[in-house]
Amino acid sequence: MDSLTLAGFGSGIISNSEGTGRPGEIEVHANRVSLTEGAVIEGGPRLGDGTGGSVTINADSIGIVGGSRISSQARTQDAGQVTITADRLTLDNGSIETNTISETGGRGGNVVLTVGSVSLANGATINSSTSQTGRAGDITMNVGTLSL
Repeated sequence: MDSLTLAGFGSGIISNSEGTGRPGEIEVHANRVSLTEGAVIEGGPRLGDGTGGSVTINADSIGIVGGSRISSQARTQDAGQVTITADRLTLDNGSIETNTISETGGRGGNVVLTVGSVSLANGATINSSTSQTGRAGDITMNVGTLSL
């Protein structure tokens, strides 16, 4: 695929599940990936009790701006891993995140970035978290240049 552009709140690629089912994996392979104006690539149940789905993005250039995000989340189990491989990654008021709110030890998913150049601006974040008894995931950044 040459390019993937997702624009606007409510736009996105979402893998969800109900009950205890496991959501599918999301994989995007493109030269250019652009998320703007609140668009999302999101793996995991918003309301169900399943695990979070893994998200893998491979691209030359990735832009996540204007409140957009790439994420994996779970309510009662482990969130999935978010893996990004790119030459350039730009976050401008955007985020990459994994999280769980499990009361039974669910874990935030790992975030793995292998990127030549990363730029974070205007409140951009890379985050793994848990808000209950579980452990946040690891954040691994293999980058050539990091600009904050």
